[in-house]
Amino acid sequence: MAKKFKIINEWQSFERAVMPKNASAVQRQEMRRAFYMGAVAMLNIMKRIGDDPLIDEEAGSAILDSIDAELKDFQSRIGIDV
Repeated sequence: MAKKFKIINEWQSFERAVMPKNASAVQRQEMRRAFYMGAVAMLNIMKRIGDDPLIDEEAGSAILDSIDAELKDFQSRIGIDV
C-alpha cells in the first residue's frame, strides 16, 4: 500500500495546519481522536454505499460527490485547506 494512502499521513498534515504549537497533551489527544473518528465515519458511509444493492455505481458516485461538496464548503467556511 502506498504511503500516501495512510490515515496517519492525513492526520499529520491536519495537525501541522491547525494544531496550536502550545496545545496541551489532552487537546492533542482529543483532536486526534476526533480526526480518526471522522475517518471512521467516512469509511462507514463508503461501506454502506457499496453494500446497498439499491445504489448503483452512478448513484454511489453522486453521493460521494455530494459529500465532497459538503466538505469543501466546510473547509471554505473555516478557512483551512489541508
